[in-house]
Amino acid sequence: IFFVPPDTNAPSISIEFPTVNAVYETEFSTLNLSGTATDNSSVAKIEWSNARGGQGVAIGVAPWSVNDIALQPGLNVIEVTATDDAGNSSSDTLSVVFTMPIPELTVARAGGNLILSWPTNAVGFTLEFTTNFPVTNWTLESATPAVVNGQYAVTNATTGERKFYRLKK
Repeated sequence: IFFVPPDTNAPSISIEFPTVNAVYETEFSTLNLSGTATDNSSVAKIEWSNARGGQGVAIGVAPWSVNDIALQPGLNVIEVTATDDAGNSSSDTLSVVFTMPIPELTVARAGGNLILSWPTNAVGFTLEFTTNFPVTNWTLESATPAVVNGQYAVTNATTGERKFYRLKK
């Protein structure tokens, strides 16, 4: 009679890309991860989840990778979990801080108008202007932006008065 004790050893897993550090900062809205996992028998699967939404299964197990994890602005805690054939599991986490880049303000002339536009994913930004430098104060643009061709847009008549514009969060 042979007794085979049950496997009680959890696999080990580590995130190695984009960093081995606990915190990673990025201006990109998606993230690719990769790393390694080992076990005393075999790793059955690698799963991931983002505390801000989203989950899935990694490609491969040793090494493993996940592409295009969607990030939300602010802190995203990404957890990857290795599970072996016996159901034992362990996890590694990466705290990803996604800071949206400052959007580009585009200015174009159309006849007697200036058209100011910026990306619609620039949530929380407002359009301000001033008439002179050095700036003593900025004034909030009163026109409500319209969405035109996937961009916020404000159309102002040219008056000959100098105006300097910026997006402010």
